[in-house]
Amino acid sequence: MEELSAYFGLGGAAVVFALVEALKRLLALEDTIWMRVVPSASIVLGIGWTALIATTGAVGSQSIPIIVVMGTLSGLAASGLFSGSKATGGK
Repeated sequence: MEELSAYFGLGGAAVVFALVEALKRLLALEDTIWMRVVPSASIVLGIGWTALIATTGAVGSQSIPIIVVMGTLSGLAASGLFSGSKATGGK
């Protein structure tokens, strides 16, 4: 279980980024008005991913506010990864 602690908080940004990309491709959200929802979805997925990791016991017992803050940071980092890759020549 200790190996999962690397995916807690900001370490989970890559996982959240991948989940958001999968969600966009699954729902065909490219170049639609729904693309405005993607940053919010990354925050929600970040909180969900962090809560999942925290409930496995990999990072000890974490309080709800810590999970929400770390999940929000993870989602915002994933959203920044998306906008950064888009600005440097991606779609």
